[in-house]
Order: sequence, then C-alpha cells, then structure tokens
Amino acid sequence: MPRKEKSDEFNQHDRRHNTSEALVPTTPTAMGRDDVMQMLGAARYAEWIANQSASHVMQFLMTVEDQKLYLTTGDKDFVSFLERSGLKSKSTYYRRRELLLKEGSDVFDLMEELGIPAQIRHQIEAGDVRVVGNNVFVGDQEFDKGENPTIAKQVIVQLVKDKIAAEKAATEATSELGRKSRRLEAEEARADSLMAEV
Repeated sequence: MPRKEKSDEFNQHDRRHNTSEALVPTTPTAMGRDDVMQMLGAARYAEWIANQSASHVMQFLMTVEDQKLYLTTGDKDFVSFLERSGLKSKSTYYRRRELLLKEGSDVFDLMEELGIPAQIRHQIEAGDVRVVGNNVFVGDQEFDKGENPTIAKQVIVQLVKDKIAAEKAATEATSELGRKSRRLEAEEARADSLMAEV
C-alpha cells in the first residue's frame, strides 16, 4: 500500500478515536512496521523526557546563572531572566537548586516524579534513597521505579517519619539524661556541703 494510503487510513482512524487510542492500531495492517517502530521510539523518548526533565531544566537554569548567559538575552540579571522565562520563580528556583545539589539528578527526578514535598526531602540524608537504573533503594528495600511508584513514595515518607521519631526519642533521652545529671550534681553539691560541715 502506498505511503499516502497508510496516512489516510491512519487519519480516518484518528478521526474516529481520541489521540491516545489513535496510537494503537486496530488491525495488524492499519500501520506498517516502520510506523509502529517510529511511534515506539517517540513513546520511549516521551517517557525519557518525563523522567529526566526536572533535573535537566534545573541544570539548564544553573548553567544560565553560573555562566551569566542571561546577558545574551538582554536581561540585566538572572532574576530578570527567570521572571521573563516563566520557568520558575526566584524562590522556587533556589529551593529546587538546593535539593538538586543535595540529592543528585537521579534522586531529584525520582522525588519530583513521586511528588515528595520539599519538607520531607530535606529530612532525607545522602544515601537514604538511591537510584540505580530502574531500581530504587530506600534504606534496605528495593523497588522497580516503574512498577509501583505509590509504594516507593510510601516507603520514602515512612523512612522520614521513622527518622523524626528516632530523633525525637533521642532528644527526649538526652533531656532525661540531662535532668538526671543535674539532680546528681545537686546531690553531690549537697553531700560536699554536708561533708564540709563535719
């Protein structure tokens, strides 16, 4: 079948179905192998962009700031560039920049994808969450990044809750030790004063 006929067949199919359904041929002959492979490549690229774009946008902005590339666009400073670009506000940029530098690109992209809030992310220490290929390691647990992101998010949030609880318990234990130490010091001082009287 000539290429134009394939295109017309695809267009007819597209008019009958929404865009996402149009990507799925209804019969083996609806699309040729090249068309399917091209769409597969586009789908893989779209998935890669979705997974990588958060850190890439931030790295681009960091490069613009560090190398003063905003001057080439006629902006007097980086903040003016940010405002005009509409990509990020100044405060959002600097908060996310701090997270990217702390987490690294892979973890940053994962956290953005999972929608983990910044206040939780600030509690996570280096090495608590690692990404190796499609595998996510949270503490001693391992997940496939694509299989069930909800479970990975729950485990990350639980990790932070456990850290906060452990820090609270340690603080309370330290406070209790401090109180006992002060009582012992007071008792020693009283004993010393009684001994001095004898």
